[in-house]
Amino acid sequence: MNMLRTSSVVVATSFVLGAVGGGVAGWVVANRDQAVPPIVSSTSTAPVTQVIQVEREIARPKYPGVFSARTISPVASLVKRVNGKTLDDRLVHREQVVGQVIALTADGWFGTSLSAMSGLRAADAGVIWNGQVYPVLSATRDQATDLVFLKTEAQGLPVVRFVSARDTTTGMNVWMEAFPKRFSAEMIRDAYILPVQTVSSERATRRFLVSGEPVSHGSGGAIWSETGGLVGVMEWSTADGWRVIPASHFSSALSAVLSKQKITHASLGIQTIDLSVLAVENSDRNNLPSLGAWVKTVSSASSTIREGDVIERLERDILDGGTDLGERLLEYLPGTTVTIHGLRKGVAWQRSVTLGSVITSEKLK
Repeated sequence: MNMLRTSSVVVATSFVLGAVGGGVAGWVVANRDQAVPPIVSSTSTAPVTQVIQVEREIARPKYPGVFSARTISPVASLVKRVNGKTLDDRLVHREQVVGQVIALTADGWFGTSLSAMSGLRAADAGVIWNGQVYPVLSATRDQATDLVFLKTEAQGLPVVRFVSARDTTTGMNVWMEAFPKRFSAEMIRDAYILPVQTVSSERATRRFLVSGEPVSHGSGGAIWSETGGLVGVMEWSTADGWRVIPASHFSSALSAVLSKQKITHASLGIQTIDLSVLAVENSDRNNLPSLGAWVKTVSSASSTIREGDVIERLERDILDGGTDLGERLLEYLPGTTVTIHGLRKGVAWQRSVTLGSVITSEKLK
């Protein structure tokens, strides 16, 4: 009888403990997605089990798929070559890198900024492509933009697409590739005219300011749009970010370089001051407007434009301080007739002018 009673107690106790255990397990499963701390007995020595919440969303790529999909970067490194006799002598070390270049054509043409070539003779320059250093065969600077075209014997280069400077706006998200395959998400902070004084109408002075940390030898690197188009070429690092040359300036000179090794642009033959960067004491601007190109000297034989005139518009393009006269002229061929709108002694003025021609290429040695 006692044995029967004892067995009943054991069975009942097992049933109760099983029910409690099952209830606790069910409670844990039901609440596994909630950050509930485990209950720990002060006298328990059993190991503590912690419920960890699992991320259910797939992580997004760190940069747009257009970059991860390409097998070869159009960005390559610019180096100072050392013509050694042995393999050890010819090895390229990190300290030999002076800047970056961007592939423009499949048959060996690269582009970069003049600042990347600072202190480097073209005859000593080389481009690292697929683990090989290709000597620079020729280097041509476009004095209108401070972009440089480099010819090498590299083959099979990827071709880039240029984003028009007209489609580039402040606040635009971009990707900086200061070194091959090393990206950082940045933003265009500003588009502005360089604070210069009198400048030739054949010189484009607009630059973009792009966020980004100073990087040694980053000059010549690429600024990409989120769809993979080339927005600009890195020029100088500043306290507020990188100064960038609009990449669309390449397109106005590339065909001329490829066909003639000589760059020709349309010309007005004048020297101007961009009024958007002009400041006058006591607010006395002598009736000058706040925007436009103020003509200081006229070097061409044409008397259509005179000293003191203010050019406010070229065709439909307003010189609004975000773009300058030289950049607008890059869009026209020599010999084109354009309509200029402006002021002459404070009176509205309009004239048709046939653009001249000027050679802006300079061979670098």
